[in-house]
Amino acid sequence: MQFHRLASFIIGIWLGVGVFMGVVATQNFQNVSRVITSVDLRAIDAQKKAGDPDNLRYLYRYFAGEANRYLFEQWEWAQLLLGLALLLVLLFGRTYQKLSMSLCALMLLIVVFERFKLTPAIIDLGRALEFGAGTSQRFNFYHALYGYSELTKLAMGLLITARLLIRRGVDKKAFVREYQRTTEA
Repeated sequence: MQFHRLASFIIGIWLGVGVFMGVVATQNFQNVSRVITSVDLRAIDAQKKAGDPDNLRYLYRYFAGEANRYLFEQWEWAQLLLGLALLLVLLFGRTYQKLSMSLCALMLLIVVFERFKLTPAIIDLGRALEFGAGTSQRFNFYHALYGYSELTKLAMGLLITARLLIRRGVDKKAFVREYQRTTEA
């Protein structure tokens, strides 16, 4: 029974931080516009001293991009650890969870693909585009593929969560036996 709690805790962290990372990534770039259009006199004064507003926008976007790149790389390493921990908990739990283990393994494969194929390509293309006004079709393709892979992981994680929370064939006398064991001891 404790295995269900631990597995639910791990998948909850994985899914929760995954959604949080999606929000953070979009907000980092939106902060560029917020800073540039700020009414704070200190920000306006600093922007005037820095010079050309277009160059300043590129610099802010570069900083936001670097922050996102760092966060996503670290999060992917953390996902690998969380996925391995979840897989071990599912493997050594009291009940054999074939479907959940398969979904977890697929989620891990997606993370490996993101970490070693998609993210390096996105980083290289993103840095090349950082100070330019244009966009790249390859960058957009990789970025969309990353988004779809994240949605796929989220769906699989929700299936694992449902599988952990909804159990069939609950033993109605299990509570009585557990109570008897604790009172006898």
